[in-house]
Amino acid sequence: YHDGVTNLPNMSSLLSKLQTTSPLSLIHEYLDIQTIDSKEILDKLQKTLVDIDDENDKLNEKK
Repeated sequence: YHDGVTNLPNMSSLLSKLQTTSPLSLIHEYLDIQTIDSKEILDKLQKTLVDIDDENDKLNEKK
């Protein structure tokens, strides 16, 4: 969603921010999704990452 009034971030500022912040926080900052709670998405993403880590640990133990 973009209201046409606020300036979209330019690529160079976006790239410099990428180097200093996590992609998830950038997603949170720039995706102004009105129908979906972005905080909820972030929570789910982080939970998914934790689940993936758990699975990887289990696979490594079997070897």
